[in-house]
Amino acid sequence: MDELLQNFVPKALFKGWPVLFRVAVSSVGLYVLTLCLFRLQGTRTTSKMNNFDWIVTIASGSIFGSAVVSDAVTLSQAFVAFIVLMACQWVVTKLSALYPKFYDLVAASPALLFHEGKFLDDRLVQERVTRDEVLSAVRSAGVKDLSEVSAVVLEADGTLTVLSGRGNDSPELMRPVKYAEPAPEGGNP
Repeated sequence: MDELLQNFVPKALFKGWPVLFRVAVSSVGLYVLTLCLFRLQGTRTTSKMNNFDWIVTIASGSIFGSAVVSDAVTLSQAFVAFIVLMACQWVVTKLSALYPKFYDLVAASPALLFHEGKFLDDRLVQERVTRDEVLSAVRSAGVKDLSEVSAVVLEADGTLTVLSGRGNDSPELMRPVKYAEPAPEGGNP
């Protein structure tokens, strides 16, 4: 036990000044690179507009963290990883903007979960969303009565949008929403 404490504890707390210097240099270098790349790439890089944007956000954090604290990842490897990741996102977003069918392939579609006073239970199950989560979104929108809600939509980024006010929803607004027309009573879409 003494040997474990003598070897493990000091190494777990401090491995020397060169290691701390490498962490500091990596942190500054990656911070500057990240700022430059995100500025060149635009706001889209840090958005959560679609599932591929989320992937870039998560992967960027992982690359940054690995390069800063792991001596197995060099600064140049992290630079290349960031540049390739940003290039992939640029290609996917460009193709998505040019070709709607490509966008449909890579992006999730919004889904209607509640419409004109009725929970669409089959869609809730399909999208793995509970009634309580829908009700939470309605409360967060400041709505005091479900009769005031026209629709609740699960957006492509995972947020729930509450459309208040009864009546006809704009066809253009609801066009990309899966199941924009409610299913018949007791039936599946």
